Amino acid sequence: MKESIDAGTVDRCLRLLAIALPVAALCAFVVFGRLRKGLTLPTAAIGLAGIAGPVLYALWRFYVWMVRYDPKSGYFGLERVWVLLACIAVFVLVGGLFGIAAAKFGSKTKDRKV
Repeated sequence: MKESIDAGTVDRCLRLLAIALPVAALCAFVVFGRLRKGLTLPTAAIGLAGIAGPVLYALWRFYVWMVRYDPKSGYFGLERVWVLLACIAVFVLVGGLFGIAAAKFGSKTKDRKV
């Protein structure tokens, strides 16, 4: 039996997102920056969304590296509790940083200058 989606497919999709999101965010930033005549909070939030793709890909590669199987050394990350705790810590830290940044950019006042 074969998986519906394998790790290679996920890796290719996330790599595409890591390239496409910054490009799309840059285009949107230029368009909205020209329409709104300057850097505003909504345009700054677009920049935050643009770095989400590369960060997501980096987290994926970190996870794959942590849970890898190495037959030479006998390392198998899925059977180690510290690997799970390290992954949780890194993902919570990155999620918290994105949450703090989103809260800063998502204030209730619209079009406030940065």
